Amino acid sequence: MAAAEMPEAKKAKTDPSVKYPEQDLSEVLGKHIIYTYENGWQYEIYFKSADMIHYRIHSGLVAGRWVTNREVCMTALGKGLVRINWQEPVGNIVTMVTSLEDRWLHSYFLMPKWITEDPMATVCHEDEHVEEMLKRREQAFQKSESV
Repeated sequence: MAAAEMPEAKKAKTDPSVKYPEQDLSEVLGKHIIYTYENGWQYEIYFKSADMIHYRIHSGLVAGRWVTNREVCMTALGKGLVRINWQEPVGNIVTMVTSLEDRWLHSYFLMPKWITEDPMATVCHEDEHVEEMLKRREQAFQKSESV
């Protein structure tokens, strides 16, 4: 249903008095960083565009996994502060907030149980194995429903 066809109750209501940040994503676009979590897991990410990233996992539970052209949603939260969200075919959900100027990044991700039980199943160049990942995810979902 097109926005013009949406019932009145479904339309977004915005307060004209609220000043939303300018959507300047230049802080991250085109940048390539390597970062390490407190638990020692090391990741690498390239912010290709406002709706696309590439990343590689160097250490941790799924070390060796990499993804190119992951669709994301980037939002500027304020001067130099950017939030990046994405959901992966395997079921991971990721939210990242960063201020590269201040050299910090905070990331929160949810990983499905099937990956924690068999992490090596996702260690690959995911782009080349998406169908296989979707089958594994579906099998894990069916298994959990039968329990």
